Amino acid sequence: MTWRSMPWLPVAAACLLLACPSAPSPGAAAVVSASSDPPAAAAAASNEWAPPRVIVTPGAGPNAAPSVAIEVPTPSFAAGTGPRVAIDAGHNNYRIRSNYAVFAEALTGDGFTVEFVDAPFNATVLASVDLLVIVNPLNAKNVGDWSLPTPSAFTPDEIAAVGDWVEAGGGLWVVADHMPFPGAAEALAARVGFALNNGFGFREREPGQIEQSIIGFSRADGTILAGHPITDGARIEERLEQLQSFTGATFETPDDATALVVMPADAVTLMPEVAWEFSEHTQRRAAGGWALAAVRELGRGRVAMFGEAAMLSARYVDHEGEWFGVGVQHPDARDNLQLVLNTARWIVDGPGSRAAG
Repeated sequence: MTWRSMPWLPVAAACLLLACPSAPSPGAAAVVSASSDPPAAAAAASNEWAPPRVIVTPGAGPNAAPSVAIEVPTPSFAAGTGPRVAIDAGHNNYRIRSNYAVFAEALTGDGFTVEFVDAPFNATVLASVDLLVIVNPLNAKNVGDWSLPTPSAFTPDEIAAVGDWVEAGGGLWVVADHMPFPGAAEALAARVGFALNNGFGFREREPGQIEQSIIGFSRADGTILAGHPITDGARIEERLEQLQSFTGATFETPDDATALVVMPADAVTLMPEVAWEFSEHTQRRAAGGWALAAVRELGRGRVAMFGEAAMLSARYVDHEGEWFGVGVQHPDARDNLQLVLNTARWIVDGPGSRAAG
């Protein structure tokens, strides 16, 4: 079996996508430089719809990464009045405050009230939350040790509290990237109806040749599925046509869930004992058609399950002295930012949603 690394990164850098030097960045519907047209305040003032924008400013010095600002000219809610979003930062979530700063900025720009929360999950903490976002949690055992076993990042009491809260109308968004993160989130995911795969989602275009590469998805090739408010959007301009992922996990969609984004027909999942260490003995399964993103309703609440984290935010990787954008600012990540906004809006708009009152 042969291995092909990402075409734009050597194997060593590809294996560290989540651990590379990072800086906030942009992307999706419209990526513009800071010297481009001024912010679209006029559109907001006139109540005309305008696409969200990612504004990239070059680094302050010759070796500094670009900085990014996200603009949502026509937000869903007036500033600071929208649903309350808690981004989990209390379960060894991998570099969450830096890696997901752009994600938080996007939701804030859409009018959500966003904060990072370090507290354990219980009924009291969750009572003040409309949307709970959990990204790449880890058990303390796996901090700095990405090898099996990968025990749960959450206690049984926390899992029960989150499950009960969702059933009563809470909104939950879980993002569990490649191994070891699905293992850490497995028990929580099971409580809300999803079975995760603790592996890596790759493509195998030719038998025996695994591509450790980024993967593109499109409506045209059938890997972005139509017919759901998240992928279709509230208006034609918000429809998802093209997405880019940056190495994650994939999972089988439960019968009562709806897949949004699915893996290409030649996809495989590899399940190593140590993250990024593969051989001909590594356990594997065919994963064509498995989900990268799926949603379901649970009681009066809603759940979104995603298998890739980098595609929902933005940062830069230092590659041979040049900054490479990983996330919503990537040239092929046309609709990744819109995916973030559409998903958050759908989760909090359920029939029993706390945000809806």
